Amino acid sequence: MQQSYFQFNSKNIFHLLVFFTMFAGTAISQDAPDRMSTNKEDAWVSCTPRQNPNAQRGVSHWIRYDMGMVRQLGKSTFWNLNHPEYLDSGVREFAVDLSNDGITWQHAGNYSLDRAGASGFYNGVQGPDFNKATGRYLLITAISNHGGPCYGFAELRVEAVLATGVEVVDTAKNPGSLEVKPNPANDYLNIEADFPLAGKPYDIVSMSGQPVLSGTYPADAGIAVSNLLPGMYFIRISGREAKFVKM
Repeated sequence: MQQSYFQFNSKNIFHLLVFFTMFAGTAISQDAPDRMSTNKEDAWVSCTPRQNPNAQRGVSHWIRYDMGMVRQLGKSTFWNLNHPEYLDSGVREFAVDLSNDGITWQHAGNYSLDRAGASGFYNGVQGPDFNKATGRYLLITAISNHGGPCYGFAELRVEAVLATGVEVVDTAKNPGSLEVKPNPANDYLNIEADFPLAGKPYDIVSMSGQPVLSGTYPADAGIAVSNLLPGMYFIRISGREAKFVKM
């Protein structure tokens, strides 16, 4: 379960507060907003690696979240795993990648995080200053931990402002720009758009952001999707995105 909270202030600067939880349930409230409890419900833990949204990082432990639009990032604060049984599984070194479209990623740097101490007075540590780097998608990939069998951290807070001079194509504001037919699809997927599609690279990803199919759009036929498992997917072409269902 993943819960995201956006806190705006009067200068249109917001703190992105993300809790990654292991189990379904309500997040535990805290008297002091900068202290992290020792409850395991206040943490994200990954014990099984899977394909990274950034293909160059292969199969790994990762977290990706969408900030809604391209934002300019500044200072950050991290809280590592603070539950007594998971301290060694806290992330030690991690890579951060940013992307405007969720497909092409730019490396923002590798960073380290100290081991937490299972204290109710844990105030977290200063994370990286992204120094006005921009992106809509923030991807964190664990490289190493403090010796445990899993990987994770409890909380991340990032200062950010809306980026200027960056064009973001949002199909929800332009719903007719990319249309999938038929939807639901079975064997083939056809796309209708307000721009030429032939030869354009496309990517199909699962609801969790895992790439499942890519190629270039054919000039005389649709995209074969018969090998995809039934479920809901996104197709992305030229920075635009549409949702479809595979039967």
